[in-house]
Formats: sequence, C-alpha cells, structure tokens
Amino acid sequence: MQKLVLLAVGLLLSPIGVLAEEKANTSMSLIENAFLELDQNQSNSVTKDEAKGIISSEDFTLADVNKDGKLSKEEYIHFFTLKQQADPES
Repeated sequence: MQKLVLLAVGLLLSPIGVLAEEKANTSMSLIENAFLELDQNQSNSVTKDEAKGIISSEDFTLADVNKDGKLSKEEYIHFFTLKQQADPES
C-alpha cells in the first residue's frame, strides 16, 4: 500500500518537475539571448560600453568576477541566473 501511495504521489508531482525544468530552460534561454544581444561585436564578452543603460554599474561590477572590465558569457549567465532566482519577478 505504501509503495502504491508513493508511486501515485510521484506521478502527481512529476508534471511539476517537468514544468519547473521547462521554466528554468526558458529562463536560461532568455538570459543567453540577452547576452548575445548585448555582445554587439560578438567578442563573447560584454563591455561596460555595450552594457551601458542596460546593466547597472553596480550589477556589472558584481557580475565581473575576475575584474577584467568585461563580462564573459559564463559570468553574465551565472550572475543573472542567481539574480533571477533571488527575485523571480525581475
């Protein structure tokens, strides 16, 4: 009986897991697309000039982990994924 209940709960919750994964994939796609839009010269990084007016100076500084004055795709995705998780409405 216990196994049957666990199976039923698992089947009921699996669509929630699928929806959460789809939402995460959509969020990642949006973040990646935003990076590609900002990377005007296709250098695989975003400079302060490219980000001007789009990303606040404070966010840029926080996201620039290696402090080289530009955001790599990895830095950008990592920062904005964490930021979105902290404030899903943004």
